[in-house]
Amino acid sequence: MNHFVTLDDPRDVPASPTPDADPRETRDEVRRSASDDISPSLEQAHSTCPRQSMSDLPAWMQPFLTWMTGKPLPDQQPWFAIGPVLYVTWTLLQFATGVALSAIGMLFPSHAGLLLIPAGWMLTIAAARTMTDTLLHQAAHNQLFPRHPRWNNAIGDLCSIGAIARALCKYRPEHVVHHSRLAETVDQDIRFLLSLGFVPGRSIAWYWCRMVLQLISPSFHGRAICQRLNANLTSGGWCRRVVFVLTWSMAVVVAIGSAAPATFVVALLFPLTVGVQAVNLIYVLTEHRWVRIRYVGESCRVMLCRMTSGRFLGAAYPNRSSDGWWKWLRWWLCVPLWISQRIVIWAADTVAHDDHHRHPLSTNWTLAIYERRDHAATIGAHDPPYTEIWGVCNAINATFASFAAFPAGSKLGDAVVIDQQENEEVSA
Repeated sequence: MNHFVTLDDPRDVPASPTPDADPRETRDEVRRSASDDISPSLEQAHSTCPRQSMSDLPAWMQPFLTWMTGKPLPDQQPWFAIGPVLYVTWTLLQFATGVALSAIGMLFPSHAGLLLIPAGWMLTIAAARTMTDTLLHQAAHNQLFPRHPRWNNAIGDLCSIGAIARALCKYRPEHVVHHSRLAETVDQDIRFLLSLGFVPGRSIAWYWCRMVLQLISPSFHGRAICQRLNANLTSGGWCRRVVFVLTWSMAVVVAIGSAAPATFVVALLFPLTVGVQAVNLIYVLTEHRWVRIRYVGESCRVMLCRMTSGRFLGAAYPNRSSDGWWKWLRWWLCVPLWISQRIVIWAADTVAHDDHHRHPLSTNWTLAIYERRDHAATIGAHDPPYTEIWGVCNAINATFASFAAFPAGSKLGDAVVIDQQENEEVSA
């Protein structure tokens, strides 16, 4: 969920154009589009699990591969259980390390030193997103420290201050709406996407261009920064607002006093603003498919489960006997890309976000990827099956395909109910 940009004014959401087409033509278009629903194709495309193909690699590599892909092997167990305190500590260390690496790169601008700057950005962005997507998120569910509500709320607020995100007291009710009314017009994420001009009925290439333009748009980033500052200065209790102002004022004073304002901007402000906002947009676009196509007789739970998949990184490991050496080489060359995407875009437990929507009050969130595997293996006969998608680009394409499946003139957040049997006849 988007933790940074909030839309309080309905005027922030552009009105959708009024369709002039015959309503019957619109319904037929939705039926044809729904026949291309992305979930079945994903299940077919990944009937052979890429993670399972990696089991032939040495045993000492399996923990790393589980972290990189976000998916453990069927019988694999974590080396050790990590608790909330260690989780918070590790995130803060990651944040400090990222800022330090970028600062060192600025202070010692040699060829090797300059390489530390993007490495530091990656760690800082990853830590900031873990603060919001995991720690603040679990605090909103009262699961960060469930036996200590005050600590739960305090750590959640401190994470939001460090990441310049919305206060816990503002984020919590919005997140409740996100769970109960996912992808409806009251969902902040839908309002966020609408404000950026993502309207249904366009081509997938159009959506890719739209996303890239937003990622490099000064207007997008400037507006997001202003909204984040406004949310921190006007929401939350007076104590939190004072802590926010003092914390960031002291950071600015120290940067100016040490005659290193450029280092402060590059090592801390840039990754926390432009970097986090860019990654946040990509993350939101892959979090769900954001269209509500519901078949007659289908429960809301089944529809919502179809909208969310497990998101994993990697590809099937080449077969040494049948595949050429170039496939093997390409696979290993992609490993650094998958690592960077795992660190920055789908950080921490976000790969298992589909399981969170099925079990939002799970207390075992520190081992979310293992819990998702166990839930998927023991799913009930009447529950919808878990689906998965591999790769950030594939996940973005899946969302854009769902946008394109809606007829032009409709709006994200609208609900469409169709007859599945009639839809199968149309697709046939």
